[in-house]
Amino acid sequence: MDKTYKVAFGSEKLPLRISKIELPCYILSNKQHLITKYGIQKALGYDGKSETWLIDFLKDIHKFNPITIGLLNSIENPISFEINRHDGLNYMIEGIDSIAFIEACKVISLAKKDGYLNVNQVRFSKSVDHILSTANELNINNLIDAATGFEFFKENAKDHLQRFLVKNTADTSFQWVKTFPDEFFEILFEMQESDWISSNQKPQLIGKTIYEIVFSRIPNDLLEELRISNPKRAYKRKGDKFQDIQHPKLKEYIISILSLLKASGYSWNIFQQLLNRAHPKNSNFTTKFPQFTEDSEKSNELSAFNKTLLKIT
Repeated sequence: MDKTYKVAFGSEKLPLRISKIELPCYILSNKQHLITKYGIQKALGYDGKSETWLIDFLKDIHKFNPITIGLLNSIENPISFEINRHDGLNYMIEGIDSIAFIEACKVISLAKKDGYLNVNQVRFSKSVDHILSTANELNINNLIDAATGFEFFKENAKDHLQRFLVKNTADTSFQWVKTFPDEFFEILFEMQESDWISSNQKPQLIGKTIYEIVFSRIPNDLLEELRISNPKRAYKRKGDKFQDIQHPKLKEYIISILSLLKASGYSWNIFQQLLNRAHPKNSNFTTKFPQFTEDSEKSNELSAFNKTLLKIT
């Protein structure tokens, strides 16, 4: 890997915990979710010094039960990234892509069931099965988001955005922005070459987009409902999932917007054409979006956020 990515979220003190197992995890500046190679080997129960133990283990399995070349390559060629220590010293560390990690766990678990592991290897499958009882390809990145604090950061970013919009438009309907699903924001970020961090620093940019494609188009009756009601606070339910606090009618509209974004092939021009046909501007929407001539909303939310995390760990 030619480019060395830095850590955007995560620290030594914030591992992914699955019962007594700890998996050091990080999210890089390119949005990739990683678990450290050393952390994986230790979590699976290997206490030796070999840096190639995991790939050697998988290659042993590969002799009897073929593993995809892509997975072997992912494990054999970990990603190097820079860690910023609390003492000010930086060092390089290697990580395995989170999805590749889950795939490797499944390979080990299946090899155990099919009788391909020797006596010394069977003990490692116990940790693997324990990990797989909680984590899979669909939720591993969400678990890492929660462990590293990225989930908390996203919720704070949404709250910051809705407060910014309500303050600058004097329209309380914008408080419902914090109930929008992550997928909605992330698709817009991808189309605008933005991300959660830059959005938190410059809320006027994503705010203007949401003003144009959502609130300026929804019907008057729904607008009034949103203005006179307040979103409930989101609490986690069993399974570490936040309860659905979206307004039912607004939720339908956001789902429609998402379908148009996907139908457009993520082309902004095509999306606008589809949007104008499906949801034309509401001529009665009189709320004005303020003009910003400079970046008046500078923020150090990320650094403050990291300090908060350290206090609660």
